[in-house]
Amino acid sequence: MPALILAAGFVIVFGWFGLGSGSVGLIVASVVTSMPFVVLIVSGRLRELQGSYAEAARSLGAGPLRVFFTITVPLIAPSIVAGAMLAFVITFNNFAIQLFLAPIGISTLPVQIYSMVRLGVTPDVDALATIIILATIVLVVVINWITGNAAKIFTATNRGR
Repeated sequence: MPALILAAGFVIVFGWFGLGSGSVGLIVASVVTSMPFVVLIVSGRLRELQGSYAEAARSLGAGPLRVFFTITVPLIAPSIVAGAMLAFVITFNNFAIQLFLAPIGISTLPVQIYSMVRLGVTPDVDALATIIILATIVLVVVINWITGNAAKIFTATNRGR
C-alpha cells in the first residue's frame, strides 16, 4: 500500500480515536506498519524450534516461565534482534507517516533531513549522512563479532561432547 494513502488513513482513524497528530499516534503507526515483518521473522524461527528442548527442561523440573526465559528466548533471540533491526529500518523509512503524524514542534530525523535538504545540501546534511553510515557500519561489525563469537562458543561446546 502506498505510504501516502496509509499515512492519510492513519490520520483519519487516529482522529476518530482522539489521538490526532501526537507522539502516541506516531508510535502506534510505527508499530502497526512494522509488526507484520517482525512477526513473520520470529514466527519462522519458532516454527523451526524443536519441542524437545522445552520438554527436557520441563522433565528436569523447570516451570513454564523458566523454560520460556532460559530455553525459548535464547533460541529465538537472533530472530528477535533481526526483527527489531528490520522494524527500525521500516520505521525510519516511513517518511510520509512521520510527516503526517509527528506532533507540532517535534521533528523526527527523516523529517528533519527532508527539511534540511529542501533548502539545499549543506555540510550539516553531509555530516548527518556520514554519522548514519558510520553507525550502520559499527552496528554491522559489532553484530558480526557477537554472532561470530557465539557461533565459536556453541561449536566448541558441541565438539567436546
